[in-house]
Amino acid sequence: ELNQMTLEQEVVATGKSKTTCFHMRHKLYTAIGAHIRNTLLKGIVKMDSTFTGINLKGMKAKNMPRISKVRSKSKTDTNRKHKRGINSHKVCIVTAIDEWDTMLFEIAGNGAESTEKYQKYIERFDEDCTIVSDGKQAILEFASNNQFQKDTIRPKPNRKNYASQNGNDLGEVNQMHQEFKQMIKHYHGVSIRHLQHYLDWLVFRKQMKYQIKAEARKTKAYMLAMKGSVSFVTKDICSFELPINVLTLYQN
Repeated sequence: ELNQMTLEQEVVATGKSKTTCFHMRHKLYTAIGAHIRNTLLKGIVKMDSTFTGINLKGMKAKNMPRISKVRSKSKTDTNRKHKRGINSHKVCIVTAIDEWDTMLFEIAGNGAESTEKYQKYIERFDEDCTIVSDGKQAILEFASNNQFQKDTIRPKPNRKNYASQNGNDLGEVNQMHQEFKQMIKHYHGVSIRHLQHYLDWLVFRKQMKYQIKAEARKTKAYMLAMKGSVSFVTKDICSFELPINVLTLYQN
């Protein structure tokens, strides 16, 4: 998993079935997810959001809230409405990274970012934070409502590097978003049902890269995963609760 293998590659490497590899992958992700949420964001915290489409891969036809998409080059479908821009059919992923590489990367809901979406994760923030953002109203209100200091990036004409007056930028956050998009492409799309697990694993791999020497990463990952308690059995993995209500969403 630290090598970002696809399921097919894991099957070859381990000699196990594809189903077994899929189940073990998500047990690992669940254990790791509990670990990465134990540390508060402190000090200088850089914040933004990214968006992705709703992927229903793996959902049985009888449970689908919409007609299945035809996988072809054609994007024309007279039976299905196409929405442009940031809309209710986009998944909002809140991102925050502090100066000690503690990270928050969470599905906050569907549609545009809002103060409420950020507020859902207030318990992950230390009370003495400085929020670095690009001036989006939702983040500024979140910071003000919680009495956080603000360090806002204000774009200026003919300025190549975007940074605040204190020299802070969103480089780490933008890199996180780019790696997320590469991960989605690498796995040929990720089901919305399991997307948070993949976000947790991306956070964990980045933290390991920053904090642990390469030769010790596999051992460290194993030890941390063993500390976690996984409460579900394998048959439950394909019936995890969805992070957003897609049935209601596609009826509107």
